[in-house]
Amino acid sequence: MNKIKQLWQANYRSSKVPQIAILFWMTKLISTGLGESISDFSVKAISSNQIIGALFTMIWSAILFFCFLWLQLATKKYKPAPYWLTVALLAVFGTFISDAVRIVLGIPLLVMTIFWFVLMLLSLVLMKKVAGSISIHQIYSGKAELMYWISVSLSFIMGTTLGDYLGDSPSLGGLGLGNLTSGMILLIIFLAVLAFRHFGRVKDDTLIEVISFWIAYILTRPIGASFADYFGRSVFGGITGVSIMIIVWLILFIPLFMTNIRKFNK
Repeated sequence: MNKIKQLWQANYRSSKVPQIAILFWMTKLISTGLGESISDFSVKAISSNQIIGALFTMIWSAILFFCFLWLQLATKKYKPAPYWLTVALLAVFGTFISDAVRIVLGIPLLVMTIFWFVLMLLSLVLMKKVAGSISIHQIYSGKAELMYWISVSLSFIMGTTLGDYLGDSPSLGGLGLGNLTSGMILLIIFLAVLAFRHFGRVKDDTLIEVISFWIAYILTRPIGASFADYFGRSVFGGITGVSIMIIVWLILFIPLFMTNIRKFNK
């Protein structure tokens, strides 16, 4: 408890998050797709029993996620390795949480999407109250960073549920657009938001900048997951397809991950 209190009261000379530029968004998108494919593979690979596979995935992803999150929180400044590994593992753990809550409670996808969205909004309101800002550019204290990760976690879960709602068939409670169509629609919206942020010369920390950041951040999750599911299940098929997609995502993620590290070390 003392350690948590120390983290909460900590203040930092530099921001605990990376610079928000094209490299950030590319790494974020690829990490979400990687996390989705790893989650799907883990659930199916360990056992033919989906419940056992889900429990296995929950245990290892939760342990690794909280370990890397602790490393991230314990650093005095932003470091690419713990930050991006935390994000990648959250993509796995967040997928499980979203699916588990929906399946266990039997709540419709649209209702669950709204539920997680409301929770994320409440976390941002709380972040504003305790840290003074919800801007990504103002993560200079322990309390701001802790609230940031809570909001990020909820955005992952909400984004996962949103992607499922748009892509799943009506018989499963979804809108029935399919993974590819929903992924393309969300990608277009995402690129439009980034274009607005760049060409609109939106100033940091303004209301429109903060809102556009969180919209884009939320969208990365269902975009990555939709393409991971489409190519992993529909194109290649089964666990073999998911395995192929993990390799593809790693080929894309590792260079981006190393670029983040090299850029930081310059």
